[in-house]
Amino acid sequence: MKRRLADQLRLGLPERQGLYDPSTEHDSCGVGFVCDIKGRPSRSIITDAQNMNCCMDHRGGQGYEKNTGDGAGILTGLPHSFLAAVAQEELGLTLPEPGAYGAGLVFLPREAQAAQKARETLEACLRAGGQTPLGWRTVPTDADTADLGKAARAAMPHIEMLFVGASDGVATPLSARCIWRGSTPPTRYARIAATRTTGCSTCAPCLRRSLSIKAC
Repeated sequence: MKRRLADQLRLGLPERQGLYDPSTEHDSCGVGFVCDIKGRPSRSIITDAQNMNCCMDHRGGQGYEKNTGDGAGILTGLPHSFLAAVAQEELGLTLPEPGAYGAGLVFLPREAQAAQKARETLEACLRAGGQTPLGWRTVPTDADTADLGKAARAAMPHIEMLFVGASDGVATPLSARCIWRGSTPPTRYARIAATRTTGCSTCAPCLRRSLSIKAC
């Protein structure tokens, strides 16, 4: 009789079954997927993803503080209606139609002059690659509510969102690969900016406690 999965986990890896083979295990970070099978965006997907993150424990990336680690997060599609509203409200910017722009979170130095140099360098790289920087939005964060540890706060960068418009020669939808190509090769200043900043997100066991960026 096959042992229950809970019993198998207490004794080591589960037995080989279906598409699972314990010989392929690599002891890496956990990952999960949540989706609507019909492709409908909703807040409930984010809530489910947060709950899923809270069920994972890191393989060793937690520091001496329970609320400091090397990162846990959620990757989502762009919430166009939300981004269009905040871009108009905060920047007076009318975003292009979905698929004709991209958006990315950029970790910047906390020192104002260094941050501005990093912005200018990244914008120059994007323009050299045929893309159009549309605007920068300061991302609201709340380290106190997120209960970030002292070490995480010490390394916490200034976080901004950059909107990038597709060039005329780029077919929609605008892909991340197009933007990535547009931002390379990085200059010496970009490398300096990158080495001076580190991530501020913290690790599971509970993303709700460690999420430093306010949810959309």
